[in-house]
Amino acid sequence: MNKSQHVEEALKRVRPITLGEASWEREWSTIESLGSLLGFRLGEGMTVLDVGCGNRELAAGAVSRSLRYRGIDISDGNFEHSPFPIESASVDLVVALAFIEHLHNPDRFLRETKRVLRPGGLIFISTPNWKYSWRNFFDNPAHVHPYTPKALRALADAYNLGNVKLFPGLRVKPRWMYESPLAFELARLIPSRKPLKGIFSFLGGKATSIFLVARSL
Repeated sequence: MNKSQHVEEALKRVRPITLGEASWEREWSTIESLGSLLGFRLGEGMTVLDVGCGNRELAAGAVSRSLRYRGIDISDGNFEHSPFPIESASVDLVVALAFIEHLHNPDRFLRETKRVLRPGGLIFISTPNWKYSWRNFFDNPAHVHPYTPKALRALADAYNLGNVKLFPGLRVKPRWMYESPLAFELARLIPSRKPLKGIFSFLGGKATSIFLVARSL
């Protein structure tokens, strides 16, 4: 293990659990919604690979959708040097939530993600947006590599990830909030972090993160 991996293992013992089952269901709904913007639909029996899965919080949502779930974490290998213990072209969806910023070099992760995905599969990556998170990004001692939307786009192009879209890290919001030319600026200006109800429900959010969603070729 490298130094950052030892940090991750130590942090697991002291990191508070802040998200409940409803919050993880919102993650799934967001993945489905943004995937649909690229023409991707989850179907029964599909395989999802959760990279950097932690305590495998996404597993319950996968099971409820009749998906085959596989989670891998640092106990399964060094993500900067080791291949995924997954067969090539065997996965329909690769999810990496708040993961890529923990890698000094994302080369192996991106190459392995492409290798294990089936043609037409979906990549879903989230990471803090350095443009808005720079004040507290390194408060997490396991964070080593910040990204901006421009940087993520450059990575996606360099590794030919396929059809790529970048979105602000808002959960379960109307389509227009993701597709607006000013989506990141608008998401940052939204005043409330708590989900609101009724006609003002679209105001919940205030995104300081990025979603990279790509459809493999």
